[in-house]
Amino acid sequence: MAAWDKIIICCCADRGWIVPENIRCLCASARASGIAIELHADLCRTVAEHPEILRKLAGSGQILIGGCLNRAMKSIFTAAGASLPAEFIDLRSAVLTPEKLRKLGLEPVEKADADIELPAAEPGWKAWFPVIDRERCINCGKCLDFCLFGVYEFDAGKRVQVVNPANCKNNCPACARVCPRAAVIFPKYKDPPVNGAEVDEKAPKENNFFDAGGGDDLYKLLAERKKLARKLFRDREPEK
Repeated sequence: MAAWDKIIICCCADRGWIVPENIRCLCASARASGIAIELHADLCRTVAEHPEILRKLAGSGQILIGGCLNRAMKSIFTAAGASLPAEFIDLRSAVLTPEKLRKLGLEPVEKADADIELPAAEPGWKAWFPVIDRERCINCGKCLDFCLFGVYEFDAGKRVQVVNPANCKNNCPACARVCPRAAVIFPKYKDPPVNGAEVDEKAPKENNFFDAGGGDDLYKLLAERKKLARKLFRDREPEK
């Protein structure tokens, strides 16, 4: 009996962070094990535009999710308000070995599925935006005060939320650098831990993009910076 009802794979078609050979290997093992496969071009874009799809996926049985770094994938599903799937498997940084497949209850195969057609990137928006690691976030609001583009807001419960993902400036992870808990994740970023890699608690704070100091003074500085930026935008003459 197969361990999984379905395997969902995010192909990161827009940025290409997911190793194609890992995708093909997982697909071949799933087929050999009699498990259905579902390929998605980009779950980042899905959670921003259609979070109900992730909620439906998460509630459709024993699901294995293959995709980006595990902390990023968990935060994507949390952002959708979805229950977390049974397990995640990193297809971005890890080599998919026969041993790893066996641990997941899958049958290793000698050759990857070369015939599998990977989904193409969708046109338009590049789906660059942050997600929040709720296990690490302390709702200090530093990301909100730093951001000039209205990406974040506090909800009624004073929890920081990403409410306008499309407002985020493409390829800019700057707000993650002021987070004192490395809780702000950009799944499509190149470097850890901002990309969703596990945080090394023993590493120097700057290596984790932790706030290197400043305390309340830094918080006030960020708040003043945002007020100034709003004033500049408000006073700017309208374009003709």
